[in-house]
Amino acid sequence: MRASKLSFGDFLRNRVFDPLGLDGIRADTGIPDPQDATFYELRDGNYKEAFYVDNTIKIPSGGIMATPSSMVQLGQQMIRPQLFSEDTRDLLIRHQALANGQANPQGYALGWRNTEYQVLDGTVSTLVLHHHGVAYGSVSHFAVYPDYGVVVSIMMNKNQGSFGDVPARLVDIFISIAASDSSP
Repeated sequence: MRASKLSFGDFLRNRVFDPLGLDGIRADTGIPDPQDATFYELRDGNYKEAFYVDNTIKIPSGGIMATPSSMVQLGQQMIRPQLFSEDTRDLLIRHQALANGQANPQGYALGWRNTEYQVLDGTVSTLVLHHHGVAYGSVSHFAVYPDYGVVVSIMMNKNQGSFGDVPARLVDIFISIAASDSSP
């Protein structure tokens, strides 16, 4: 990054990760770290270690290595920002229009999808800010429910399959707790 004279990973570490105390998140360096999770793929009904992929090619749109706990802490910035103003947060989550001026059907903003989801077994509609990820041998689910102060991060170190309804079930549990904590 020319303006900061730092690599993107160093900039993130100095300006975002360290100030927030996020020691479980970093930009991929292209050098395998023995402390990272091993990624797997399913072949013929058996788990096999996935071959290593250098994800630095995805930086800055990807290539970030993180623990679910660090992602939850990072997601809290979208609820109670410390590193930027609420106006900046609102700019990050504002839907981006297509070239023809129409709203994009994916609800995409600046790095976030901004959509309404049904929660509490489909009885309530609420704003969800989310960005999920897929890399060879892994998949992630990351969602912020600002109206309830809930952030969910789930990661799996295998690339085939999905989380099914697990994220929705977890969200319903956390939102029920948040709603009961805020009632008189």
